Amino acid sequence: MNKMSVLRLLSVKRVQSFRYIREEEVALLIEKISHACQLCNSINLSELLTIISGNLISRAAFSSKFEEEDDNSRRIGPLTRVVMSLLGIILDMFIGGSDMKAITVEWSMTELIRNPKVMRKAQEEVRRVVGKKFKFEEDDIPQMAYLKAVTKETLRLHPPAPFLIPRESTRAINANGYHIPAKTRVFIDVWAIQRAVEGQRTQNGRRLERKAH
Repeated sequence: MNKMSVLRLLSVKRVQSFRYIREEEVALLIEKISHACQLCNSINLSELLTIISGNLISRAAFSSKFEEEDDNSRRIGPLTRVVMSLLGIILDMFIGGSDMKAITVEWSMTELIRNPKVMRKAQEEVRRVVGKKFKFEEDDIPQMAYLKAVTKETLRLHPPAPFLIPRESTRAINANGYHIPAKTRVFIDVWAIQRAVEGQRTQNGRRLERKAH
């Protein structure tokens, strides 16, 4: 499964070939949000992000949407069980599955709301780069250094998983004064490590534009 995923789904050539899928799903998401805003309706961003993440993986892997719509009511396609099973396998293989991507975007939005000044800068950059074009394109991303910095800082503050994959020591070792016997399972707290890096924390632990400089 690892080999198939790397060769069939995750190679540079294959990822680039899925560009149209990403652009279509993002455009659809923006359209839904825009339509809801025009009607002054509230939206469930968590649900929308989960759906788009599932659709991205399903369309890339199976050429079929995870979620389809019919008469404004959501229905799940016939391959749902297969899709969910394989999504579970994919999530076990790498921590970049549908839920993780959705959670990362949610945290990005949360941190931007908490930091209005940063949000204004990010909005100004998007408006400057995208301008009056009909839709956002992936070619615009390299020009959005500030937004990428915000995303990286969000991942530092809120990693997709608090712990790295457990490791087991093959022999007894000493690390920073700690004795670790052989055959010891070690859990690395990446959440704590990323928040304790010297010189990277402000009084409240957040400076979203830090990586933009």
